Amino acid sequence: MKLFDLHSHWGTREGYVLRTKEALAQQKNTWNSTPQYDTEEEMAAYLRANQVRTLLDFGFTKTLPLEEVVPLHDYAIRTQAAYSDCIFGLWLQIDPKLGLAGADELDRCIKASKGFVSVCISGSGMGHAASDPIYRPFYEVALAHQRPVLVLVGHTGAGAG
Repeated sequence: MKLFDLHSHWGTREGYVLRTKEALAQQKNTWNSTPQYDTEEEMAAYLRANQVRTLLDFGFTKTLPLEEVVPLHDYAIRTQAAYSDCIFGLWLQIDPKLGLAGADELDRCIKASKGFVSVCISGSGMGHAASDPIYRPFYEVALAHQRPVLVLVGHTGAGAG
């Protein structure tokens, strides 16, 4: 059976969702685990071994300034291209307060990637419901490229404790 994971997180150090010492310490308290980082090849091998194709999401980029997000997006596009047999594409979380500049970055990534790319909205993480007009520029880019948008609902263990 072939599996398609519509939303997963990175296993590499560069893409790992928990970034700070505090968040990594909280991982142990919340999930009783510690991070185990894979190389890009190891992450791809794991996906292949389980016959999974996925869409990856950094998860942590939604609050970063554009100058920090662009190199991460370039890394993601390169990684997806190198392992397109198991990494189908990317969900990008871009700070909605970046407005048109953020939407332009989404557009750039869609055009630069040979794989699937679209935007992921975390309303609870950003304090703006998915229906908030702040997301309009991002929705317009997705619509122009005929891409769906991933809207996360509910809460995660982030910030637990």
